[in-house]
Amino acid sequence: MNLLYRAISSYIDFKINRECLVSWIDPNGVFSTFINRLDSEIITDKKKYKLIQFKGSFLESILELHKVMQDVKKPDCLVYIPYIPLNELEKTPFLEVLKSSDQIASDPKQLLEKISSGYLSPDQLTKCISSLPATYEQLESILSGDDLDLSIFNNPASVLEFTKALLSGNNTILDNIEHHPKGTLLQLQKGFEKTFGFIPSLMEEILDQRTLISAKEKEDHSIYRLPLSFFLLGREYVNDLINCRPSSKHLIQMQEQGLNYLDAIRNVLKELRQQYPDSYKTLAIEIEELGIFDLEKQKRTSKELGNIDTLYFEDTLHQVEVVRLIEIHYYKEALSLAKGRSDSFWKKNDPNVEQFWNWAELTSSLAQMMQETSKSFQNVKNLENVLDVYQSDLYRIDREYRSFCRATEMLMQSPSQRHFGISLIRKQIWKEYSEWIESTNQHYQAICEKNGFL
Repeated sequence: MNLLYRAISSYIDFKINRECLVSWIDPNGVFSTFINRLDSEIITDKKKYKLIQFKGSFLESILELHKVMQDVKKPDCLVYIPYIPLNELEKTPFLEVLKSSDQIASDPKQLLEKISSGYLSPDQLTKCISSLPATYEQLESILSGDDLDLSIFNNPASVLEFTKALLSGNNTILDNIEHHPKGTLLQLQKGFEKTFGFIPSLMEEILDQRTLISAKEKEDHSIYRLPLSFFLLGREYVNDLINCRPSSKHLIQMQEQGLNYLDAIRNVLKELRQQYPDSYKTLAIEIEELGIFDLEKQKRTSKELGNIDTLYFEDTLHQVEVVRLIEIHYYKEALSLAKGRSDSFWKKNDPNVEQFWNWAELTSSLAQMMQETSKSFQNVKNLENVLDVYQSDLYRIDREYRSFCRATEMLMQSPSQRHFGISLIRKQIWKEYSEWIESTNQHYQAICEKNGFL
């Protein structure tokens, strides 16, 4: 079954996704056979990162690493260094590699403990550790006669690891197994219920009967991807709502679960957003396209949403609200909303969303500055103070207005934006800027006429 191979390779995938450069010191070459097999997968493009394997020549390895690092695409890379004792590494060129990379545990016992979650049952882990020192082939052989131990799904930590892999599109412990043990789906369901409070009836709500029957016959674990995703995202969404009740019976049922299981749900979704942002984007949009949140899109307002951007339509509602606030000249409130989006998942991971919120912040900030400086400038009584005020505040208005014009033009070229609303705001800000120039100039002229020109 190659449980150990899949466990270690998945752990490396996790490390690579988090840091582009990962190093693995293997003082006794225990996992050299594993590396040879991994290398064959990399050669056939089954793995999307580079492998640099030390084979006795420091120069060759360092030159190869330098070549990889000079690549403009900055490919992810695993550096495997066998047969060098840890106490001798400081004398080698690999010292800098270690300092600048994320490291895989060099102690086989520590490595087995780290990779076991979601792959090995406690009994299997104990069996492997008790056989140390052993080679990779011996460890794999120890597990070769074992069937998948479904009891691992009794362990919440294993369920969390399995869930992250399933929802991110990575291989799970059940992938590449031709025949899943009888009872796999039932054991998974119990694991999801125990860890997250999963509602099994969602399966029939989201999937048709033919798909369900086929999956049960094959014990196909992938059947859980959409129902589990809807449940997890739905739970996070409804628990983040502010003083309102969701619109559908399933979302109401989720909200009634209260704080139960919420920490585990938020943690797994947070890790998905941090470690696999592209996979999370695809998943969240796919869930929205099921139509389950259509009523929420119609009924919810920006003020009813919480701080967590679970779904894409939440950011859209905030965009609608900030445009409304700018249109009615509530610039302070608009600026507060725009600045509050700085840590938004969708702003950080969608260029169109980032472009919009940068524009919204610039626009509301400019409009607020014009309001404030127009009032304060009226209190200036002499020419010396005019220069002071211009140097401290007024010059920024001209600069920011030019930036606003450029940003608005670029935004209107984006196919995803509301051109009509943006066009009206452009006219609105141009009118206020013109009025600001006129009132500022009139007051300046009045000062000059009263005190004399410089």
